[in-house]
Amino acid sequence: MPKPQAEILADFRLKHAEVYGKAPGPNFWGALQKVTLILAMIDEHEVMNDFPDGAPAALNPYFPETAGQFKETVLFRNGLQAFQEYNANEDRIWSAAGDPRVDGCPNLYRF
Repeated sequence: MPKPQAEILADFRLKHAEVYGKAPGPNFWGALQKVTLILAMIDEHEVMNDFPDGAPAALNPYFPETAGQFKETVLFRNGLQAFQEYNANEDRIWSAAGDPRVDGCPNLYRF
């Protein structure tokens, strides 16, 4: 039985494989990606439903870390890595943004 919350990278990869067409039946997502450009954006559902973005990781029992914000956790990095493996996104990092909350963090926003 699948776990309700992915925790390690292998769990996140399995969850993405379910959504991205490795399950039995037609692979509509794969077919769509072959014929059109997809602008994919990560949101909290790629990591955890309704996660407290910017909140201390210690507020949620799924985070083994007790210091730092959610986006600094292993759980977030695992979810982000699996998302990037299944979506063609350029890997960008914020630099010289002038804000210590984002400097050195993944730049996930596109337009």
